[in-house]
Amino acid sequence: MAHRTPQTLLLTAALGLLSLAPAAAQSARSHYQQAELAYEAGKYTEALYYLGETERALGGTNARIQSLRTHTYYAQGDNVHALVELTRYFRAAGAAAQGSEAYRDMQALREELTSGNKAYFEQQKQTATQGQAQELKTLDAELAREQEELTYKVVKESGSKQALQDFLRQYPNSSHAGEATASIGAVERQVQFETLVEQGEAHHAAGRWQSALQSYEAALKLHGDSEVRGNAAEVRRLYASQLTRQGDEHAAAARWSEAVRAYERADAVLSSPELSAALRTARDEAAFAAADRSRSDEQYAAYLADFSNGRHVPDAVAARLNLQLARAEQAQKQGQTEAVETALADVAKLGQSSVVWPAYRGRYYALLRQEATRLTSGKKAERVKQVDRAIGYYQQLDQAQPNHPYAGKLRHLQAKRKAWSHEDFGYFAYRRDLRNEVGFDLGYNTNLSWGGFFSLRGTAQALAASIPTNGFPRRGRQYSQGFFNFNFTKKVTYPLWVYAGGGYAHFVRIQDVPGYPANGILPNDNPQKGGGVNTEFGAIVKIRWAALSVGVSAPQFSAEKRQILGLNGNPTIVNAAIGIYY
Repeated sequence: MAHRTPQTLLLTAALGLLSLAPAAAQSARSHYQQAELAYEAGKYTEALYYLGETERALGGTNARIQSLRTHTYYAQGDNVHALVELTRYFRAAGAAAQGSEAYRDMQALREELTSGNKAYFEQQKQTATQGQAQELKTLDAELAREQEELTYKVVKESGSKQALQDFLRQYPNSSHAGEATASIGAVERQVQFETLVEQGEAHHAAGRWQSALQSYEAALKLHGDSEVRGNAAEVRRLYASQLTRQGDEHAAAARWSEAVRAYERADAVLSSPELSAALRTARDEAAFAAADRSRSDEQYAAYLADFSNGRHVPDAVAARLNLQLARAEQAQKQGQTEAVETALADVAKLGQSSVVWPAYRGRYYALLRQEATRLTSGKKAERVKQVDRAIGYYQQLDQAQPNHPYAGKLRHLQAKRKAWSHEDFGYFAYRRDLRNEVGFDLGYNTNLSWGGFFSLRGTAQALAASIPTNGFPRRGRQYSQGFFNFNFTKKVTYPLWVYAGGGYAHFVRIQDVPGYPANGILPNDNPQKGGGVNTEFGAIVKIRWAALSVGVSAPQFSAEKRQILGLNGNPTIVNAAIGIYY
């Protein structure tokens, strides 16, 4: 057979790769050289693998690759595959190569393969025993395993993501599938790592510190590379310095909110004692500036809560005192007693321990004095209600300003409070007058306002249910008297109450009993009787649980009634009572 040797063909194919693009040529040349070496060493399986890698690097096959692949299969004795690859060679070579010596050699090889192939395979089928067939099958399986192991070894050493993916597609059930998948992930992470590092270096070189730091930190999450870590540290220092300078510029221009943001960003990047101090100062200034803009007591209070040792504590306290005193003055004008008390209490709590208090205590004590005076100058009901507040204000004034005449006013109010502090009470008493009229009082007296009681009394003997035929003892009385009254009470000073009121008085003239000059009777048809308006007044003294009362009744009869009754004028009747409080 007259055709060129495989070595000659391989040399020709290798020289043809030089026409490829530089990047593809480098990869293809490397794989093709590995295929040549494997072929020459008789490692045909490995040669076929590297030919496949060459094809992948180029993105397709060509006549040179097909020529080496055909000779490899031919050398293995696999005439069927050799013939298939030879057919592909002619398709790849095209009409332009038909006159070349390489093309003519491949034509000669085709004649050799096609002339002997049919008879060869028929002979194999006829002569192969069952045992030989099983042996061939076993050898094929072993060869397939060896092919898989060799392929994985080459793929693993290559570190190519594409090669690993091709291996998984070719051998989806391989025992190396898990490891190959993990290797793909590692390759991807490595590629991502290298990409991030390149981005970081580009940003680093351009002075874009934030972007450089972000890229380096993302890369370090994938791999803890010491060089990248050093680059990240340097960028962090440079970025923190840049942000600190921005914060300093804002602080110099009193743009405190912007300074806080810059310092906070710098502190998040790389903290230091100096930066922490600058950040505290900026936050202090920003918080006070915000409170000063709002002129709000709540904002100043928030500043003092957050910065108890801040630079503007005296200013914030002074601002709060001004606001609270103004609120107290406004509430005083509107008569809002509770609001005044709350505001004054806030002023005292805030100011008395502050260094700015001397500038505000005069205004505070003036407000105390005005409020105490207002509470003790109104109506009695309001004065009683507010006496405790007024005493509290005067006690503060007396302690703070002992040289002022507050002690007398304080004693007076305390005495008033004691007098006003007595409880209201019920009242029940037995009452009689000098003419032997008896009865009872029942009512309720109050400590601060009006009270009252009912009074009912009459002549006991004349009111008896059974009167003997010879009458009842007159004991010098000319009339049987009955009174029904209601009296109002009012405290003068503890324990003395006075009362005044009125009601109805009824008089019946007692008639003589013949033969019994000391007795008298009240016949039902007695024409000498009549009633009129009764007026009363008197006093009640409370002694612990007991009550003593002296009063005067003055019934008012018309002239006609006086004539009927035989009265020369309206009588005046003195009475007294003793009773209990409950």
